Amino acid sequence: LILYNLVSNGIRYRDPAKDQRWVIIESDVTPDDRLRIRVRDNGIGIAEEDQDRIFHFRARVEEDLDGSGLGLAIAREAVHQLGGTLVLESAPGEGSIFTVLLGHGSED
Repeated sequence: LILYNLVSNGIRYRDPAKDQRWVIIESDVTPDDRLRIRVRDNGIGIAEEDQDRIFHFRARVEEDLDGSGLGLAIAREAVHQLGGTLVLESAPGEGSIFTVLLGHGSED
């Protein structure tokens, strides 16, 4: 569910001006033994002022694009239910990186 929503957003909000459009999924284990999953894309990106809002139910940045505004809210809630965090890095025109961190790490 989490990966489905993150990947589908990367596909849905691809940048039509770019010849090469991609979504990359990476995973590794952090030095403090947490699972880190990154979903990177080179899509339209998200302005800093919209980045917190997109995780709220029914929130959408681009009203003229398809989507219900539920995917990222569901993904964030699912990550929180697993005791993890979901972090966004993004800039308009450059794409987005969603990072999921799961596990307790060595500090617990």
